[in-house]
Amino acid sequence: MTMSDWELLQSPQLPASALALVLTFVAIRYLLSWSAGRRNLPVATVEDNDWKATLQKATSQYPDEPFILPSFPPRIILPNRVMDEVRKLPEDKLSLRKEVYHKLHGKYTDLGEDHPVGIAAIRTDLTNNIGRMLPEMQDEAIFALKYQIGRAPKWTQVSLYEKFLTLSALTNGRMFVGLPLSRNPEWIQMSIKYTIDMVEVIKAVNGTKPMLRPFQAPFLPAIKSLEEDKRRGAQILKPYIEAVLQARNSSDGEEQLASNQYNLISWMLNQMDTKRNVDFQLLANEQLFAGFGSIHNTCITVINILFDLAAHPQYIPGLREEIEEVLATEPGHIIRKISLPKLRKLDSLLRESQRMSPASMTSLQRLVTATNGIKLSTGHTIPYGASIGFMHPMAPWIHPPSNLKTPLDYVPGQPPLDTFYPFRYSEIRAISGQENAHQFVQTGQDNINFSHGPMACPGRFFAGAEVKCIIIEILRRYDVALGPNCEGEGDPNGLKRPKNIVHANLQCLPDFTKPIYFKELPQVVPVTAK
Repeated sequence: MTMSDWELLQSPQLPASALALVLTFVAIRYLLSWSAGRRNLPVATVEDNDWKATLQKATSQYPDEPFILPSFPPRIILPNRVMDEVRKLPEDKLSLRKEVYHKLHGKYTDLGEDHPVGIAAIRTDLTNNIGRMLPEMQDEAIFALKYQIGRAPKWTQVSLYEKFLTLSALTNGRMFVGLPLSRNPEWIQMSIKYTIDMVEVIKAVNGTKPMLRPFQAPFLPAIKSLEEDKRRGAQILKPYIEAVLQARNSSDGEEQLASNQYNLISWMLNQMDTKRNVDFQLLANEQLFAGFGSIHNTCITVINILFDLAAHPQYIPGLREEIEEVLATEPGHIIRKISLPKLRKLDSLLRESQRMSPASMTSLQRLVTATNGIKLSTGHTIPYGASIGFMHPMAPWIHPPSNLKTPLDYVPGQPPLDTFYPFRYSEIRAISGQENAHQFVQTGQDNINFSHGPMACPGRFFAGAEVKCIIIEILRRYDVALGPNCEGEGDPNGLKRPKNIVHANLQCLPDFTKPIYFKELPQVVPVTAK
């Protein structure tokens, strides 16, 4: 891609119609840079910068063959039927890490770099201790809602992003660093600032000329701010890490150790040789990095769910009834490990909301690292250096692949797939033989929101439990609606769920500028101490 292409794409004044033409033009030029034998893929046409319409049309035109999507950067979209053969390819042929590293500028963000300490701790200890941590997640959700939403005796407008970014930082912090640090205002601010600065670095580096990037990027204010976040994070964490290490090495430190052994700090230390000098900066970097993914994604997931419920408040009573019925059987209304599997409607809500509003328009994104490319069963060869991905097969804006069963094949009377229906998957799970399928965290050819295969998101089990705890406590305390008089979609005032914003890099985000309304319930059954 030439510098003039990049300059044109980065122009903020470029009209949508012109941008669509430029994106298609750039994709073709990018394709022409590959060898002559690899130019046999069709290119989707972007109309009016409408990515959903583009994908709908392209998947209809090319249901069983790869095509070029002129996103930023261009991506080859593969048909669903080759997913199994692709997801099993090793990292030296098809790489997630290198895709993330290149796309999100890992040289400056560390995204796509190896994080053995953090990933191992999340994949093993964090996941294995979710049941133990549920009461603390619930307690922190209650605490965070008290201070972020508070009393709302009348319908009260709430701007969601700032409130729920802080709420996500609190609930994550309780599990990642534990009390009292998780409620330390400086640590909360640092966690949020790092999350925001990481996004700003990606934007800033995208805005540099590729040829000049190695010289310009190190001096960008956003990168300097991110480095300062890391330095300050290590300063804040150091005394807490030292306290855990001292308790481990002290014969009388059992009580202190017991109170600090079930958080990510302790689990990361388990992955290190603590008999040698501990690298506090490394631990801080791993903590902040883990927090970035979790805080950002939890916030977005919760906001999308709240927009869905505010637009469809008629479904809230059914969800609330299930929650109260399950918690009524638990001592003190405390969420336990055996509680969550009983909340099928809640799990279905999460999966349906994610189906309607995925974090990205594509998933299973990889970079072809095989020198000779990868040969597909379709007969196509995808060249070295190409970025590939798959469409979300049940997304509301595409035609589902013919090789998969859709929810309507299980329950024909359900609303169509372009309609939000929170009980879609709980109804399927009521069918004999489907009781344990179609869950929020389960991946498969029909659900790739957390990717699929060996590189599926290791933190999805924690994320699912955390979001459920937050939504449970919201629904136990508040009603939500689009308007100040409990309006949802379809009311005479014509309110609609705020549309998500799809960017040229295919990231799909809720509209953070749009508020919703909260009103507290007249009575809440309190959660009593463990």
